[in-house]
Amino acid sequence: MMCFSQRGSVTVEFALAGALCLMLIFAAVECARLLFTWNSLADMTQRGARAAAVCPPFDDAISGIAVFNDPTSSGISQIIPGLDTSHIQVEYLDAAGNAGAAGAAIQFVKVSINGYEYTPVLLGIFGLNAPITPPDFAAIVPKESLGALPDPDNPAAGAVITPCA
Repeated sequence: MMCFSQRGSVTVEFALAGALCLMLIFAAVECARLLFTWNSLADMTQRGARAAAVCPPFDDAISGIAVFNDPTSSGISQIIPGLDTSHIQVEYLDAAGNAGAAGAAIQFVKVSINGYEYTPVLLGIFGLNAPITPPDFAAIVPKESLGALPDPDNPAAGAVITPCA
């Protein structure tokens, strides 16, 4: 008779253990997505800074290049959900590191990503979908051509500014 009172206990134990394992798997996948996002944000600042160093100052294409979009397009990144070109900030620095430099005073270029919030997807099933605000990411590189290239037809005329797009 003891055998009949235990019927179904394995199913209940499996359901409890399975739910816990499934939640842990979802948490691990969400953690991997978070780390991928943070790594991508760091890469995007570096990519944007490299582009800003060789593009004309204040070129709109820099933000598009930073978020891995076509240089002529702006808008939402195709890699990171919720990130768009409005989160990208480009600053031109003088030799002392002060922002707002222009023309020949530009010595460094700083690209940062500000105000982005990561929203978990898989943990939303369990009600754990509060947005996570990562730290602001920034990259600073020395200026390069800033879009000024020598005119191959007339070298004596000086540099010609070429757009990035």
